Amino acid sequence: MALQPIPESRIERELAKMLQIPVAYNTVRNLPYGELGQRRLELLLYVLFQRGLENSWFPGEFDKVMLATAPSGVGRLVLLEYKKQLRGAVLVRPRPGPLHTPEMARELLRFLLFQLAGHGPEFNARDFQLFLAAPGGVNEGAASFAADFSQHMAKEARLPYWVSELIDSHARLEGLSPEGALAQLEELLPLLHLELILPAHIDRRLAETPDLKSIFFGVEMVTSEQVLRQIVSGFSLKALEDGEAQQLVERLEKWPAESRMGLGLINFFGYPREFLQSIASSDKLRSILIKGAEFKTEIDYAVVAFLHEKAVFYSNVLLGDAPEDVGDLARLAVVPYVFSRFVIKYVKDADSKALQELLQSGQRVDFYDNADLEAILADLLDQVEDADAAAPPPANASPRQLKRLEAALRAQKANSTREARAQRFQEDWALLKPVLAAIDKRMLQVLPRHPVIVLDDLSSSEPRAGLAPWIKRFRSRLSGGH
Repeated sequence: MALQPIPESRIERELAKMLQIPVAYNTVRNLPYGELGQRRLELLLYVLFQRGLENSWFPGEFDKVMLATAPSGVGRLVLLEYKKQLRGAVLVRPRPGPLHTPEMARELLRFLLFQLAGHGPEFNARDFQLFLAAPGGVNEGAASFAADFSQHMAKEARLPYWVSELIDSHARLEGLSPEGALAQLEELLPLLHLELILPAHIDRRLAETPDLKSIFFGVEMVTSEQVLRQIVSGFSLKALEDGEAQQLVERLEKWPAESRMGLGLINFFGYPREFLQSIASSDKLRSILIKGAEFKTEIDYAVVAFLHEKAVFYSNVLLGDAPEDVGDLARLAVVPYVFSRFVIKYVKDADSKALQELLQSGQRVDFYDNADLEAILADLLDQVEDADAAAPPPANASPRQLKRLEAALRAQKANSTREARAQRFQEDWALLKPVLAAIDKRMLQVLPRHPVIVLDDLSSSEPRAGLAPWIKRFRSRLSGGH
């Protein structure tokens, strides 16, 4: 079965509507690919391979690139041809953190099983290159697995389980039997070659193609977070007294109706309509609104980080009140469950589209859409299966990551099978309900409610001495100075 390519005109429309990810102007490596989400990452890989064909990066390997919907219906594939024969496919796994062996194996097997079931692209396995893009990198075990994935996959004890799991998870694979699929894979796997596409590889190619980089990343500006920090560093935080709040309301109400205009994101008071119309007819207003959106989005990002810190803190403290026999797997699920629920509450209240996209892209660690406990458990079970007591911990692991690794190893030792671990989790989770209720109570106290930000003239602020150096630098930059 040949997959139907997505029309070039549609791809061009998607690229034209691309929302950039802001990065510091001098960022050349470690770009935040995890923030792109699946759709934009697929487009990034497509345009990179397309540019590679134009620049002869793949002589004698590929001469055409296409984008097509994956046969599983989840995401899209980058397909590569040579002389009208399919010679390669790029699979995309947009996980923000390092990819583990079970995740990698499932992604590759899903592609191969759909091909065996007659729903995937047709290719000659002896002359076919399989790519897997991992924007968050891979851990040491997965890197070793990928280096000789055909041999490792063929010898993998979990292979029958993974195959059965995938067949049961996809209705279009019902025609395959696990036994028959394993027999076909035994013949297919030794013929295939796998190549990983890691962040360092993408960094290098984007450095060679700055025009493509600028489609996906706002590389020409200092991030709004840096600007925000410079501004806020000169201010002291204090409560707004009732009198001050009343003065603000009176100032806003004094303007006649014709001097009160709003665009949803920013409301204008006291500016002549002619002035606003003059900047609305050019790119100036759009630029102003983008800066306002960045300001609000950075505040939202900061709130999410704050809620995560509080979820970790309250969970660490209050899990001390849990029954001692509650297992590690259930304890590990508390932070992502609590954090996800309260971030969802905040996003709904703040109505932040940019923040919603960030979270749903999978970029934010510990966030699960809809606070899906089954998805949390599935990821934890994968981590427990992949935990290796003999392997040294990652050199850059944080104290929290090291503790989670130790907990995963204990959970691995406590129950020998995935099914037993899942059953133990359900039993332990029921015991944690009083602890979860106590954590909820604390989290509600720190959750922002109906937040409103009012931007006023910065020159009217009290700590002008602290702001003056920043204003001087800003004016210098406008006048071309450094």
